[in-house]
Amino acid sequence: MRNASLRRGIVCYDGACSICRKLISLFGVRLRKAGFRIAQLQDPEIQRRLGLMAVPDEMKLILPHGPVQGGIDAVITLSEALGMGRDLAATARSSLLRPALDQLYRLVAKHRRCSGGTCRL
Repeated sequence: MRNASLRRGIVCYDGACSICRKLISLFGVRLRKAGFRIAQLQDPEIQRRLGLMAVPDEMKLILPHGPVQGGIDAVITLSEALGMGRDLAATARSSLLRPALDQLYRLVAKHRRCSGGTCRL
């Protein structure tokens, strides 16, 4: 991967998930303008980079210089980068809400596979 693609990081999402694709269609332009690259977790280059054998149950955010965030951590980082709720993000990082946010993200992510256009939680 070229360093230019890592200006702010790479947002890695499940390209087989209609929820994920919808979120990328809503926020993709803003993410790109903010300096993020967007890639599917199914991309062989992303699979190699992350050492994956399958698509994980959470999105991944590859940050410059190697750190990788997943799940709610990635969502919080992206919301801060887009200027969406910096105060909320700070609260989510340091409060009693954090375990609930982690659990909610994992529940939705685990059950994101859609069949016939409907998703079962």
